[in-house]
Amino acid sequence: SPPPRPNTPHHTVHTMKHLLRILRLSVLLLPLLAVGCRAERTADTVLTASIPPVRYLVSAITCNDFPVEVLLPAGSNPESYSPTAQQLAGLEGSELIFTTGLFDFEQELLGRTTEGIPADRIVNLSTGIDLLTGHHHVSDEATHDAHYDPHIWTSPERLKRMAATAYDAIHRRFPDSVRYTQAYEALIGRLDEASRQIADRLAASGTRTFVIYHPALGYYAADYGCTQLALEDEGKEPSAQHVGDIIRRMKAEGIHTILYQQEFPAAVVAAVADDTQATASPVNPLAEDIVGELLRITDLITRP
Repeated sequence: SPPPRPNTPHHTVHTMKHLLRILRLSVLLLPLLAVGCRAERTADTVLTASIPPVRYLVSAITCNDFPVEVLLPAGSNPESYSPTAQQLAGLEGSELIFTTGLFDFEQELLGRTTEGIPADRIVNLSTGIDLLTGHHHVSDEATHDAHYDPHIWTSPERLKRMAATAYDAIHRRFPDSVRYTQAYEALIGRLDEASRQIADRLAASGTRTFVIYHPALGYYAADYGCTQLALEDEGKEPSAQHVGDIIRRMKAEGIHTILYQQEFPAAVVAAVADDTQATASPVNPLAEDIVGELLRITDLITRP
């Protein structure tokens, strides 16, 4: 074989020029490679939930990696709340916006920000849920005569469907996160266990009817074979006749508990409780720990 070429000055200069070209090319490609490999999660990522129970789902799936802003202030009634200009402006900086899609304030927010927020950043968690009708809540603009109960999060069975929709959106945004898949599966396990406990406690107690001021537990009642008696009458203060009908049924069925939410008037609840010797118990269907609250509500409904 021929002897190796000597390391001449000309050869050394040629090699150095070649290395410099490689170095310059690497410097030019570095920003492109950084973009391609950049992690989707950034320190300033913010997510938004319309109500606290929705934040519960989103935070559980994302392992509390991001701040999740809640649009509805504590103690507010979502059926009468109106968003502020600051909230409207702040939505444009949110990576994903999760709503039930059923309250007027959610529709107002989304309707006034359509131009500034891409449609794929808005996640409607009522997708795939069979909505209950018959209450004076949200009107269907297509028919103008159907009214939907918006409280879809008040049953673990419906929460599972909501969680699936939330996870799909989160997974599309962060497709490489195994942690979020595992967290979602763990959340479904918790909801399954809560659903089993609720069904078992109701069955053991024989409870089939409960009384509440505002009809926020319609999906709970539907999923677990109960009847919800609401003191509120079609979104209004109840008439004397309506209250009398509730009192007679409570006495006939031996109902000893009245559930009420603190954001609604308590005078009627106090009067009915006094007449029936029942206990008026505050509940919070808008609690962020909605699973714990639904289990607590079940204990109140089933107590002797």
